[in-house]
Amino acid sequence: MKREWLQMPLDERILESLKRKEEMRRIDNELPHVVYLAGRDNSLKIGYCRKELLYTRLKQIGNVTLFGYADCDNKDHAVKAEYELHRRFKEYRITGEWFIKDKVIEAIKKEISEKGEFGFDVEVGCDQEIRDAIKKRLEDYKKPLI
Repeated sequence: MKREWLQMPLDERILESLKRKEEMRRIDNELPHVVYLAGRDNSLKIGYCRKELLYTRLKQIGNVTLFGYADCDNKDHAVKAEYELHRRFKEYRITGEWFIKDKVIEAIKKEISEKGEFGFDVEVGCDQEIRDAIKKRLEDYKKPLI
């Protein structure tokens, strides 16, 4: 196989490589993803990743505590949910995906106490589990889950 690959003309190899990358992107988008809230000290990261890679991602970030996560059907839905959370907490942004932890947690708890839930609008795909999972896991946010 490798010898055949090397014997192909360069333009065919490039085209074949691009086809494989596109197929990998399509498959990645269809896999379940999660939106997560993880932090350390007084900073909280709001991010997304493939569901099976959550704990690997947290290890990559470093010494963090997972405060909550919610399942999404696919990558597109996770991206929309993450964007909605970033937009909602933009006044507490430190930089990029990092926010002031106490302020975000306080805002979430306030909404839970006022409305009985923590919800946000995403046009499609993120199911009821997002609200339920974040509400459940953030009620006692100081307890590490990992």
